[in-house]
Amino acid sequence: MTLGVGGLGAYALAVEPALRRERPRLRDVFKGLGSAAGLYAIFQVGDRMARRIMPAGDREIAGIYELRQAAPPEVIAAALALVIGPGEELFWRGLIQRRLMQRFGRLRGTLIASSIYGGIHLVSGNLTLTGAAGTAGLYWGAVYARDRQGNLLDEKGGTVSPDDPKKFDKAVHLADIHLEKGMQCLDCHFEQDSHGGGKLYGEPRAAIELDCVDCHGTISRRATLVTSGPAAPAAHGWRRRRARRARGGRSSAP
Repeated sequence: MTLGVGGLGAYALAVEPALRRERPRLRDVFKGLGSAAGLYAIFQVGDRMARRIMPAGDREIAGIYELRQAAPPEVIAAALALVIGPGEELFWRGLIQRRLMQRFGRLRGTLIASSIYGGIHLVSGNLTLTGAAGTAGLYWGAVYARDRQGNLLDEKGGTVSPDDPKKFDKAVHLADIHLEKGMQCLDCHFEQDSHGGGKLYGEPRAAIELDCVDCHGTISRRATLVTSGPAAPAAHGWRRRRARRARGGRSSAP
């Protein structure tokens, strides 16, 4: 199991560039510990309910706890903390749920990913384990579907109130297609945007050489791959440097 889940985590890192740029912060650690405590409390309630409601609840829960005898406790703890936990989150939340939310939206993507996560545990033949996995999938999926501060955000970046009955309809997934495809800032913004051109500008946006339409074009004309932003360098009137192509990584002047 450790090797399998570790392999899934490594695969997620290999195919999803955004995951390789994630840098956990101290408050993320506390957020993780707090959410883990919340899930533990939910499982304590679920344990008691499963033993009372499900005919095979006691036997199935005992079968789950028997897995603790497969290896020494310190080995199991290390595998869970260093491989299985991170590997599952990288694959199921960082890759699967991220892609599904991009395709179907935040709410449906989270529900689909959580359903798949819980459903694959049906092969164990342990319905209690399947229910626990589905609950954990929904719980961690809801945590992942929020921003780094735990808020749901709308399409304009505004915070969606947790009391809003339509909060999941208003919320969107935080994503940028350039970052998702592995591009970096310098693929679009070169020395002019980074170091300035010797002029004093009133705001950062006025010092940008590149405009979105230079690479993407408009509804009425194709992209020119020539910079046309407010800070495009001037010579012979207005001389525009050709925009750097993301794959080539070089800029040239006509």
